[in-house]
Amino acid sequence: MSRVLPLITVVLVVSCGGASYVLPDRADDRVKATETDLAQVIGAARGGDDCDVRLLGESGGSFYVWAECFGASGGISAPMRVDGDEVHLPGDGGQYADDVRSLFPAENQADNAMMCLCVPP
Repeated sequence: MSRVLPLITVVLVVSCGGASYVLPDRADDRVKATETDLAQVIGAARGGDDCDVRLLGESGGSFYVWAECFGASGGISAPMRVDGDEVHLPGDGGQYADDVRSLFPAENQADNAMMCLCVPP
């Protein structure tokens, strides 16, 4: 068992080794306000769910988040892209990884940065 754990750690570090992505600072008032606004947009799009949002980044008017929502429509914890009032999230199962790649910006896929937060290597 002691030999397996270091091997797993090395594999994970190598797989996401190119990731140098820095998350937006939650101590920043602008980030707090953005997360609050996005939680309301996502919650409304899900039929009034209560949502907690972690801003992962923004690019070209789109916001990239990880959201956890609970309510009448059930519960979900997933990466999402928010464009205005439109909320895009990946499908389940075999479509998940491809959908996440299509939702997140190409520049973050190229260096495997934000993708390591959302798709297992």
